Amino acid sequence: MNKRIRKKHLKRTLSGLLAAYDEYEAARERVFRKALQDVADAYGGSKETFYAAFLRYMEIASIMASSGPLPRFLAERNTSASA
Repeated sequence: MNKRIRKKHLKRTLSGLLAAYDEYEAARERVFRKALQDVADAYGGSKETFYAAFLRYMEIASIMASSGPLPRFLAERNTSASA
């Protein structure tokens, strides 16, 4: 069995991994933006609706904080504001 990794195969595999990571990061950003939008939409409504949306947002933010870096739009906004 030949265990050598060919350059073409390695490039293809790395490209696939990078594409999968980009999709993962985009999905995380969509989920975060949706939770944030739900909180904004619920702001003028009843306390219960706002509280439920805020709890979902906090749960999502907690999971995201423990599972990787901030979404790009938050990281870019925070670094550009401090500069």
